[in-house]
Amino acid sequence: MNKEFLRKNNRIGEKYFQGFIQITFILLSFGVFLIELSNFHNDTAVITNFGFAILLGLASVSFSWSRAMLPTKVESKKRLLTCGTHALYGSIIFLVGSAIKYATMPHGIDYLNFLSDDNSFWAYIPRSLAFICFLYAIMKANVVIPGLLKIIAESHDDDLSEEIMEEKKQEKR
Repeated sequence: MNKEFLRKNNRIGEKYFQGFIQITFILLSFGVFLIELSNFHNDTAVITNFGFAILLGLASVSFSWSRAMLPTKVESKKRLLTCGTHALYGSIIFLVGSAIKYATMPHGIDYLNFLSDDNSFWAYIPRSLAFICFLYAIMKANVVIPGLLKIIAESHDDDLSEEIMEEKKQEKR
């Protein structure tokens, strides 16, 4: 009986925790996007490398976890593979956006000066592409994080259900 009570209260706590993580991640990612990534005069290679590594790490964890799951949990495996695919695509697009942004920064190279000139029309095309790439990658990350949190909560709930079933079997003996 005590585990059933913990199970019901645990669901409420997990939902609050998931909401907190999602809101924090959304605010943090869009804050970095608006303050750092949209400024094309600052070199943000460190930030973009971290973003790429985080998304690639989430993809790796998702793919590995789906392979390690029991064959009976087909739906969870499909959702993990979907989360991994979104994270992988997001990381690649994030890297592309970083390369485009780096190309539009002033380098002193004669044939790239038209990309770094703020008054040039041609400078806005790659900057817009980089802006879209960063926004797309952040949106993909904001899809992956809640998906993984939901799968974690479901697997934890399944583990508690199995423990309760085992206790009931032992009580009958």
